Amino acid sequence: MILLVVLIVTSCQADMMNDTQLICYLEDLITSDEWTHLEPTITIADTTEVRVEDSRDPVEVLGQFKSVQPVSIGERDLLTFLGTAQADFITRIDSAVADDLVDQVIHRLHPAADALVCGKSSQRYRTPDGSCNNLKHPSWGMANLPLGRFLPSAYDDGKKSPRRSSDGHELPSARKVSISVTDEDGELVASRYSALNVHFGQLLSHDLDLVPQVAGKCSNCKKSDICLPILIPPSDPVFVDQKCINFVRSLGAPSRYGDQPWACQQTNRLASYLDASFVYGSSSATMSSLRIPGDPQGLMRVTPNPSSSKMDLLPPDNDIPNCAGQDGPISCGKAGDSRAAETVGLTSLHTVWLREHNRIARQLSRINPHWDGQTIFSEARKIVGAEWQHIVYNEYLPLLLGRRFARQHRLDVNLETRPEYEYNGDVDATIRNGFATAALRLGHSQIPTTIWRVDQNFERVFSDLQLKETFFNATHIYDAQGGGPDSILRGMLVQPLNKVDHFFSSAVRKHLFEDPKQGFGLDLVALNIQRGRDHGLPGYVRFRAEVCGLSLITAWEELEGVLPPGIARRLRDIYSSVDDIDPFVGFFAELPCPGALVGPTLACLLGKQFSYLKQGDRFWYENTEGQQAFTHDQLEEIQQASMARVLCDNTDDMLQIQPYAFLMAESLRVYRRCRFRGWLARRKGIRTRCRVAGSGSRPGGYWAAQRSEYEHESFVEYSKYYRYPNRNGRLKGFSNRWASCLDETRIPKMNLNAWAEQ
Repeated sequence: MILLVVLIVTSCQADMMNDTQLICYLEDLITSDEWTHLEPTITIADTTEVRVEDSRDPVEVLGQFKSVQPVSIGERDLLTFLGTAQADFITRIDSAVADDLVDQVIHRLHPAADALVCGKSSQRYRTPDGSCNNLKHPSWGMANLPLGRFLPSAYDDGKKSPRRSSDGHELPSARKVSISVTDEDGELVASRYSALNVHFGQLLSHDLDLVPQVAGKCSNCKKSDICLPILIPPSDPVFVDQKCINFVRSLGAPSRYGDQPWACQQTNRLASYLDASFVYGSSSATMSSLRIPGDPQGLMRVTPNPSSSKMDLLPPDNDIPNCAGQDGPISCGKAGDSRAAETVGLTSLHTVWLREHNRIARQLSRINPHWDGQTIFSEARKIVGAEWQHIVYNEYLPLLLGRRFARQHRLDVNLETRPEYEYNGDVDATIRNGFATAALRLGHSQIPTTIWRVDQNFERVFSDLQLKETFFNATHIYDAQGGGPDSILRGMLVQPLNKVDHFFSSAVRKHLFEDPKQGFGLDLVALNIQRGRDHGLPGYVRFRAEVCGLSLITAWEELEGVLPPGIARRLRDIYSSVDDIDPFVGFFAELPCPGALVGPTLACLLGKQFSYLKQGDRFWYENTEGQQAFTHDQLEEIQQASMARVLCDNTDDMLQIQPYAFLMAESLRVYRRCRFRGWLARRKGIRTRCRVAGSGSRPGGYWAAQRSEYEHESFVEYSKYYRYPNRNGRLKGFSNRWASCLDETRIPKMNLNAWAEQ
C-alpha cells in the first residue's frame, strides 16, 4: 500500500512525555492495524466552512488546488505525533534506538524505500506515479516522495526555521524585497520570441512538481508551526491597511538524506519525469477518473463544445464549483493536474493536449482494430509523452538555455554533433528543490499583463483579456464570440514574450488570484521569495558558486557585470550581505547569456535538472534498449513532432502558423512593414516584393522568391542538422515564415502507420 508522505515538521512539544512513553507510543503507531480510509480535505480552507458565492480569499485560492491526498487514521496519528516529537527525538534517547525507529517510520511512510515489486506492465509502460521507472532504484523519481536538493538545506536551526541574515537578524520582509527590487512598468519584450514560451513553460512546470501545503488556515499574521506570514511595510503602496500577506507553509516530509536526517524536506506530489502527467495525472485514481470507462478506443473524457461544430473541451471539474466563485454556472476544466484552470492560456494548452491524445487514440483504433481499449490508451499515452519530450528539448529548451549551455549539459539536439543517447540507471531524475522552488519559476517574470486574442488572420479583432480577470475563470474558453481557446492560442503566437528580468506584471505582483469584489490579491514575487525560505534554500551566491562553479561573490562590487548596475544597488540597500540574497531574486536579476533568455546560474541549474530528466528516464523516447523502446520507424515519426503541428491538428480554425511556434513569424514583421508600401505601390501601379491583396493577406511573393536561400523548408529538418540559436538568438539559414497547416512539407505530420501491428 503506497502511502502519501504528509509529515508536518513542527516545533518540539514532546516534553510532556517521558522517553519510554515516547518510544512505546511510536511503536504502537507503527504497528497499528488501524488504516481506515479518510476523506480528502482541501488544504487551506476549513472543510466545515461554506464558501461564499462570488467571493474568495486570494490565500484560499492559492492553496485550493494543492489538496492533501486521502490518508488513513493510523497514518494521520503517526504523522501528527512525529510532527510534534521528531525534532528533538534524537537528542533524548539512545541514537541507535532512534535510528532503528526512524528507519521503521521512513519505510512505512516511504514504502518505495523498500524493494518495490515492479510488474510486467511497468516494463513497457510508465506507471502513473513514476515508480519502477528506474529498475535499479524503483523509488527514484516517484510521486509523493521528497524533492531532492542541489545543496543541503539552510535552515537556521538545522531543522525547519527559515535562515537568517548573516548578521543574525531576520531577513528583510519578502514583500519589502519585492517592492525594492522589482518593477511593474515598462515590461521589456524579447521581440523575436513568442508568448507561447511562457504559457508552455507553465505547463512544463506543472508536469514536474506540485508541493502541497499544510492543512490549516493562517489569518492573524502570527508566525506558527504552519504559518510564516509575509510582513507588509508600513508605507506599502498597494496593500494599504494590511499588516501581512498570510502564508501557509509547505507540507514537510521526513528526510531521506543521511547528511541531514532531521532537516525538513518537502514532498513532490508528481512523478519527477516528463510524462505529460498534466494530461493523465500522477496516480492510478486520477488517471482512471479522466478516462471514459470501458471505452474501446481508449478515449479520455471531454465536454462537448457548446458550439456544436467545434472540438471538445476539458471535462468539468466538480471539485472547484463555479471556478472558485466566478461566472455563474460555468465549470473549470478537469485535467491531469489540478491547476489547469489557473489561467486561460494554461487551460487552452491543456485542451490541446487532451485533444491530441484522443486524436491519436482514434487513429490507432483504425490502424489496429484488434487492439482493446487499454492497449490503445497505453500506446496513445506513450506517443503523447514522447511528443511532449521531443518538443520540450527540441524547441523550448534551446531558446531558453542558449546553444552553449544546451551543449554543455548534453541537451544538444543536433543529430550530427550530439552523442548517441544512452540511458543511465545511476542518474536520479528526482526534481531538486532549488529547481522547483526558484529556478523553474523564471517564467513568472515573463507573464504578460494582458492576453492577446486574434482571429484566423492574426488580427486583434477581439479585446485583450486582463490576466488578473482570468484566474480560475473559464468564461473565455466557452466564449465562441471571442474565438474560444483558438483565439487565445493564436494570440500566443503573435504576442511578444517578456524578458526574464526585474520587471513583473502587475497582474501577479499585486493582483494574483484577486478577489473580484474586494479588489486585492497576492504578490507572486513575495510568495516565491518566502517559499524559498520556507523550503530552506541557501542564498543565491551559494548556488552560483557551489553548484555551478561560477565566480564566488563575496562583496557587492563583485556583482558588477553579473547583475544590472541599478539592481545591484537596490539589493545592497535591502540586504545586509551578498550572502543574504534570496535565490529567486538573484536568478531573475542576472544578465542573460548571449543567445539565451536566462543568466548563467539559471542556465546551469536548468541544464543540470533537464539533463537528469533525460539521462535518468528509462522511458526517454530515444532509449532504444528495453521493452519500452520505440522501433526505428516509430522513433523517426516521433522526431517529426512539433508544437506547430500539435496546434494545427487540435484547433478548429488554425489555418496557418509559423513552423517554429516559439519564435515570432518572420512574415509578421514583414507584413507590418509592407502594408503601407503595398497599398502605395498598388495605387501607382508598381509591382513590389510586398503582396498585400487585402485584409488578412500575407506577403507570399517575396518570401517565395527567396526560398532558394534556405536549405530547409521545415524546422523539423533544420533542427536535425543545425545548432541553434546563435549568439543573437537567431536561426541562421532558416526562415520562420507562416505556413499553411495543410503544408506537411513545412509542418510535417507523424505517420501513425508505423504503429500498425501485423
